[in-house]
Amino acid sequence: MFYWLFNTTHTAGATKRPLIIWIQGGPGFSGVGHGNFAEIGPVDSYGNIRNHSWISEASLLFVDSPVGVGYSYVDSDMARPTSDTGVAVDLVKCLADVLDKLPYLKSVPLYIFGQSYGGKIAAVFAHQLHQAISSGEVVADLRGAAFGNSWVSPEHSMSNWAPFLKSLSVIDGHSEKIIRRAVNECIAAMRSGEWHKAAELWKTSQGEVAKVTDSMNWYNVVKPHYEWTSYDADDEIIDFMNGTLKSYIGIVPTSLHVQRRDHQSYVHLKPTFMQHALDSVTYLLSKTDVRVAVYQGQLDIICNTPGAYNWVDSLVWAGAHRWRRERPISLWTDSSSESTDNGRLLGFRKTAGNLDFYTILNAGHEVPVDQPEAALHFVDDFLNRHRPHNSRHFKHNGNHAETLQNKASVLDSSYVIITGLIFILVNSVTL
Repeated sequence: MFYWLFNTTHTAGATKRPLIIWIQGGPGFSGVGHGNFAEIGPVDSYGNIRNHSWISEASLLFVDSPVGVGYSYVDSDMARPTSDTGVAVDLVKCLADVLDKLPYLKSVPLYIFGQSYGGKIAAVFAHQLHQAISSGEVVADLRGAAFGNSWVSPEHSMSNWAPFLKSLSVIDGHSEKIIRRAVNECIAAMRSGEWHKAAELWKTSQGEVAKVTDSMNWYNVVKPHYEWTSYDADDEIIDFMNGTLKSYIGIVPTSLHVQRRDHQSYVHLKPTFMQHALDSVTYLLSKTDVRVAVYQGQLDIICNTPGAYNWVDSLVWAGAHRWRRERPISLWTDSSSESTDNGRLLGFRKTAGNLDFYTILNAGHEVPVDQPEAALHFVDDFLNRHRPHNSRHFKHNGNHAETLQNKASVLDSSYVIITGLIFILVNSVTL
């Protein structure tokens, strides 16, 4: 498995600031490529400084997962994981090796972030990692896990496609029935454990939505359908990974060709693609002191916010009653070019126990892409939850632009870049 670590540019230094592990979605997209260059890394896909990179708040560890994606390669497809648990077990092994090689990271606060399908993997990974820490297998300070517009519960997400679109005045009652009929067939297959059939019916359901919405953008309802996501810009990233970057790193086999999306990852994970990870989220909330964040761009259809609220409402844990009674609070910037006396409204946070639910306004499936400033403020808020729950203004380290000044090249060693390949014996784990 391949990883890429950027030590934080925060003035406190990497030994005093948290470590964020980023898990990309798909499955099949590269976190080292897409998550790094298109979303939260220090520079974008054109080599320009990213003004709202998360590196200003935490060190960033990008892992190409599952094996077979990006620079993480397999000698045989038989080594690919066939379940979410299998992916998580590999990630635990990878992290354990990284921590052994870089022991200063064992004592820093560790946070797992996952987006889309990566959000589901992040939940299972956090579950597996906590157990490994509890048993003494891994030494790490796991503090939080965050799931962004995640596929944690396919049933809840799909069930809200029709009502969400109707609430936006996109479809009428007749179209709503068409979507519900297709979705209900898929849900029936899920409930009967016919997972391959459910995955096929999921595709069929998406087709029905496309027909009645004139192919509306799945990932951001206010964007044209031809501007799907920032994954559309991945061609330049993939060319870079297959050329200059591979040569610079020097540890990736020259014969390896990185794909825009590794389709085989989906093929091998198809048996669990439509399964939920609610048990892992419940475990984190009920049996650990790990903070859990669900963060949602409000304009996403495929992993929509109403669906996320519904799956959170369905969880059975000690804080469930308090969760239902709590009300969201507004979250504002301290200052903005569009500011009022109170700053600019970025979203809302609802908190109960060790659960935080963030709704980010004017963002779709990829919050860091659509609203990079709000995403960085949210990360700062989540990493610093020792502040009073009624704090209504985000505050974050303001030295980012100064720290990154004159460091426009991703290959600049002043970023303290650490890359590595972890060779692991892959276990075949199924649910």
